[in-house]
Amino acid sequence: MISTKMIKKVKEFYEVFKQEDFLEEYGITPDRMRTRTKLWDEELDELIEAKSKKDKVQILDAIVDMLYIRIGTLLEHHKGDVAIVLFKVEIDIEIKNCKEYFTEYFGDNFALLEDAFDEVHMSNMSKLDENGNPIFREDGKVMKSHLFIEPDLTGVLLQYDEL
Repeated sequence: MISTKMIKKVKEFYEVFKQEDFLEEYGITPDRMRTRTKLWDEELDELIEAKSKKDKVQILDAIVDMLYIRIGTLLEHHKGDVAIVLFKVEIDIEIKNCKEYFTEYFGDNFALLEDAFDEVHMSNMSKLDENGNPIFREDGKVMKSHLFIEPDLTGVLLQYDEL
């Protein structure tokens, strides 16, 4: 379900958005873990709301965002080591939960997930400002610049006849 390519894309985000410091120390600080947990909880709330509306686009968006966050958290725990993270995702409970959420709505169509992940990554990379710099919220979350492009998850779902 989670590929090396996905993990490398999240690592690329860390590098481009000047977050490499979080990958340099082994482990994760309690403050940073609270931030990561807050990000996870925000996406989980979005998933719950999307599920209540049966909105497949928003369901997919929340699941991919949750995967992106969890892969990032694992990268932080393991100093950016892609191979270790690839191994860890197989046993990570949050990743397993995402897989269950995904299969509930989209079955085992993991090509759809990979394409949606690519689309969200492209969108995330568009958050840089006009000078190529990231914008941060007080808690360290990367914010969207005026150059941000929403991911076209409707297009992805249409490609797979899922809408």
